Amino acid sequence: MAELAPIFGIEEHILRGVSDQPDHLLGPKVVHAIDQLRERSAHDLAIRKNTIASVAARALAQGARWTVDGVSLDPAVLLGDLLADDSLKFVVFDLDGKDVAVQRSVLLAAARVLRTKQDLTALVAPKGLHLRWGSSRGGINWYPQRVSAEERDLVLRVELVRQPERVHVTARPRPRWSWDAFLEVALP
Repeated sequence: MAELAPIFGIEEHILRGVSDQPDHLLGPKVVHAIDQLRERSAHDLAIRKNTIASVAARALAQGARWTVDGVSLDPAVLLGDLLADDSLKFVVFDLDGKDVAVQRSVLLAAARVLRTKQDLTALVAPKGLHLRWGSSRGGINWYPQRVSAEERDLVLRVELVRQPERVHVTARPRPRWSWDAFLEVALP
């Protein structure tokens, strides 16, 4: 009894009190308690998966590098924790207002095969998501998918905001005139 009470979320003395009931009365109560436990467990698992995917989306965005071809992404995160939430249908990359949507199931299938590639690179651009390996000899390209209005709630967004480039200002050296050289020689 002491072990079951916390699992069912019931105080031990209450559980002991109902345990004396006949099976036909106690059975439905136990089934109901088990169902609630399953629902609570499934809900907690769904929240954990969503949290993992959301944290991965932020990490992917923070590690993204903008290039002339698109945005370079960490393939380990892209094909890893980003895909944890199985309730979502799409991963949408927001490239400064331009959405590039890829089905999560397609990325998951690719992850099963490509996760072991050592030289895997990932790039997202307005034309799609591109994975390359083997000195660019192998690769997969996914064109952006359409997300219907009914599916908008089934999306994990990865906000890829271009960071302003830092401009380093250096002082230009003063031009050297011939009379400067003359002054150096003429004045001791």
